[in-house]
Amino acid sequence: MKTFKIILIIISFIQLYTCSGAPPLKEEEVEIKNKAASYAESGNKNYNEGRYDEALNFFKLALEYNTAVYNEKGMIQSYLSMGKAYLAGDKDIDALSVFQKALDMSRTIDDKDLIAQSLNNMGEYYINKSEYDKALEYFQNALSASPSVSQYKLAVIHHNIGTVYKRRKKIRSGNPELSECTLPESIDKKIYRSSVEQLHVGSCVFRERRL
Repeated sequence: MKTFKIILIIISFIQLYTCSGAPPLKEEEVEIKNKAASYAESGNKNYNEGRYDEALNFFKLALEYNTAVYNEKGMIQSYLSMGKAYLAGDKDIDALSVFQKALDMSRTIDDKDLIAQSLNNMGEYYINKSEYDKALEYFQNALSASPSVSQYKLAVIHHNIGTVYKRRKKIRSGNPELSECTLPESIDKKIYRSSVEQLHVGSCVFRERRL
């Protein structure tokens, strides 16, 4: 009951700024963004511990707060986080919807790092659907979308590319040498070799954090 009352207070707080027509003051905007970040952090904690429904609730709260101050980057991150939770909970259609929203918003504000993240998450959706050609296309686009993407995010994308090839049985189990693989002509061999080399490292990192 106490939790329910707190949620009602939170919703009322958001509506005060979204429905009044007046933008929040700078200090109030910072406070709202901080609350959004706090909910996102709680969502990540629950997600990493396998409590996907609880994580989703926190990510939705983060989205509400980010929307209240029209924090576009925060909204995009919230959509991406929600999509991961939906995907983990086998809610594929919902995952695709929010991933697409994140991608569209990222392109609208022309944030190349967020475009790369959104493309990567779309690729993960298609891996989950076993549509490997489509997944690979998204991962390749993610690699080229942002030259400034962090090493961690780059490792995750390479991990996903390696996963695609592994599942398509392009990499022989236990000895993933490039010379043993039959590569499609459209695949850059340098990118492919990098994906193979980073598959193990990327897997370890991927279990600890999310893109």
